[in-house]
Amino acid sequence: MNLINFDFEISLPIDRWECLYQKTWATPFKNKYFEANAYKTNAILGFSTHYSVKEDHAGFALEFIVLGFVFTFVFYDYRHWDYENDRWVAL
Repeated sequence: MNLINFDFEISLPIDRWECLYQKTWATPFKNKYFEANAYKTNAILGFSTHYSVKEDHAGFALEFIVLGFVFTFVFYDYRHWDYENDRWVAL
């Protein structure tokens, strides 16, 4: 269930995507992780934020896009949400 989702992006009509950096860290909080990523993309300028609960990998994400480079920061729960039983399931 998305509670907050905001996206803004200006991009070029070209095909460009490359992962430059990706790192995940465990946190002191049970089942929670922090992730940082950097990519090359066709986007020129943008911003995105996302907050969710009761869905797979629920959490908070923040993304900045500047001159073709994307930087994302994510704090999330690694578990999946079982919609039928309304509870978390660790895989």
